[in-house]
Amino acid sequence: MKRVDRYETISALISKQIRKGVKTNNFLTENDLKIEIENNSLYYYEYDGGLLILRDRTTHYILNYYINDITKNIEKIFEKDVVVEIVSRPNNNDNEVIKYFEKQNFACCIERVRYAHTCDEIVDNDTADAIQLCKTNDAEKVYEILKENFDSYTGCIPTKERLIKDVENGNVYIYKDENIKGILHIDKSKISSEIKHLIVVENEREKGIATKLINKYFNEVNAKKKTVWTGKENNCARKFYEKCGYELDGYTSVVLKKKG
Repeated sequence: MKRVDRYETISALISKQIRKGVKTNNFLTENDLKIEIENNSLYYYEYDGGLLILRDRTTHYILNYYINDITKNIEKIFEKDVVVEIVSRPNNNDNEVIKYFEKQNFACCIERVRYAHTCDEIVDNDTADAIQLCKTNDAEKVYEILKENFDSYTGCIPTKERLIKDVENGNVYIYKDENIKGILHIDKSKISSEIKHLIVVENEREKGIATKLINKYFNEVNAKKKTVWTGKENNCARKFYEKCGYELDGYTSVVLKKKG
């Protein structure tokens, strides 16, 4: 396993893997990869079966893959825990890849489902004066709240550096009066957007803060398609998103973990 110190290196390795039949979960952008390289947190492992890209999160690695030959096993190269998420499109369950990683001693942590929202109309103009775009001086507190409320392995918590960039890009909303009571963290492009994290701090729940954050998001983000992933067994979150007009779109995923 080698650390990546230049974008051109990983770009060339990925290009070598792009061929008919390749199986991949890598949707990292050039910017995503460059941020990891700047933080000295990007590694790769090239083997007979394909290419593994690993993002170091101190306690574990997040794995993205290109697999061209599922008969080739992965050597024991990991000195710490590894998590990998395998996404299946509608009516196309990727059991072959899941079984491949299970053969490599990965075990299921959580199953997720994806919801989509395509309504353009403004749901509620009253989105509360307390909701604002996060400023960089609040980024540290937002990071702490995310770490306190989401699982470090499966919660998709960004690095502090990535969160700051998301704040600078207007991708983090907060509900704040004296203190931060709610957070909405998104990723967006011109045509689509995705909720990465939505959290209301424990003693402020059931006061409508999450709904107000969602309404602010609907009113200000013009992406035609809005998506969100949530745990298959997280009935509370699922009911909330359905109440907000989200519907299942057929995408599912499985997160697997291997102990280092």
